[in-house]
Amino acid sequence: MDSNPDQQNQPSNEPADSPVSEQPTTPAPEQSAGPEPMPMPTSAPMSQPAAAPVAQPGQSKGFAIAALVLGIVAFLFGWLGAFNLLTAVLAVIFGIVALNKHQSKGMAIAGLVLGGIGLLTSLLFAFIFGVAFLQGVSDAAKESNNSSLESTPGQTSGWDYEAAYAKLKDGMTKAQAEAALDKESTSCSESESELIGHFETCTYGAYTDPGTVTVSYTDGKLSNKSKYKN
Repeated sequence: MDSNPDQQNQPSNEPADSPVSEQPTTPAPEQSAGPEPMPMPTSAPMSQPAAAPVAQPGQSKGFAIAALVLGIVAFLFGWLGAFNLLTAVLAVIFGIVALNKHQSKGMAIAGLVLGGIGLLTSLLFAFIFGVAFLQGVSDAAKESNNSSLESTPGQTSGWDYEAAYAKLKDGMTKAQAEAALDKESTSCSESESELIGHFETCTYGAYTDPGTVTVSYTDGKLSNKSKYKN
């Protein structure tokens, strides 16, 4: 009879312990405090600066493209000289404008550099062509002058100035010297001196002849002579 009451007391202790063990599981609903970070509005500011400002610099590349195209043309056709100056200048100007407007930096710099090289090349060839043109005009003027000199009496390009020089003798008069030279004087200069008297120097021959002869006369007599090869 004493054992039965003990057995009856044992089951009475077990149900008393079970509700105590289940109580720690109840704090799980405390996660309901989680909705507090939900109202954080962090996503909205992140999307605002992304779209508009980035697309604006690339919307217009007109000056940069124009600078690049004109720079390539100016670089390739720099040998045209003055005819290429306008293209080179425009390439440089458009390149500077494109950089100021923050357009495509690569194309703007490329157009600016190529335009600058084309500009320098054009100026160089323009200078060369200008010098060649002036030289051609000068040569044409000389040829026309030569033809006019050859048509005048006593001015022939086949004049043998060395043979004529050998015929000159000291003491000859001016008329005798010119007869021996078979040539009219192209220029003469005169001076007077108390010690020397009347002094005159004449040059015979022109640059169209193989050479020239210079004769000095003192008081109308041949006193000195010299020859020069052209």
